[in-house]
Amino acid sequence: MARGVFAQTQAGLAPALDTRQALGTSVLRDFTAVAAACLKIGLDPLTDPIPVAAAAHYHMGGIATDHTGQTSLPGLWACGEAASTGLHGANRLASNGLLEALVYGQRCAVAIDAALGASPTDAPTNTLPNLDAAEVPDPTLVARLRQSMTDGAGVIRDAPGLQRTLDDIAEIEVAQPTCTALLNMTATATLIATGALNRCESRGAHFRSDYPETCSAIGSRSFQTLAEAQAMPTTPQMETT
Repeated sequence: MARGVFAQTQAGLAPALDTRQALGTSVLRDFTAVAAACLKIGLDPLTDPIPVAAAAHYHMGGIATDHTGQTSLPGLWACGEAASTGLHGANRLASNGLLEALVYGQRCAVAIDAALGASPTDAPTNTLPNLDAAEVPDPTLVARLRQSMTDGAGVIRDAPGLQRTLDDIAEIEVAQPTCTALLNMTATATLIATGALNRCESRGAHFRSDYPETCSAIGSRSFQTLAEAQAMPTTPQMETT
């Protein structure tokens, strides 16, 4: 459904959800949050179709851990939606996270208990420095980054679109090179777009219109640093078999 909505939007159309006949006045009672959001922007779901946009999970993952939830940083464990355990492969969504929280929550607790030992000591006191106010990202650059990610790295992806997005990200970085907050955004966007460009297949929520089939080989996790992503050649390195 998301791909259909996205394709309609890219074609210049305006997909919408029409509840006027299907739900009538019950939309106000059964879908109060939707109704309230509509009314807040001046739409009446009793008389107006509701505009919709495609939603995508740009990436699924988080902090990399081992089988106990231990991260690469000593003293830091992660579980649930914050963690990337590989437990659910390419499609960890919604209630899948519940299993990660329950299983890895227990594993983390056991591992932390073992690491602390019988007589844990108090953690040392840390004093945080007083930092100057951070540079604020230019709203027009943030909006441009969001639109570029939606167009090129969203629900439907292909090589030309992903490359355009990477080119756009580079231009956005140059436009405000001293803004740490913006550079954090572009770093994340670069990793997402580069990872999608490298994976020349469709798997889970990652859909490539130029590679619509899933590779016959068993999927495997891959790891990439920001430096590797920024140095990546424009020609994808992964091919399907």
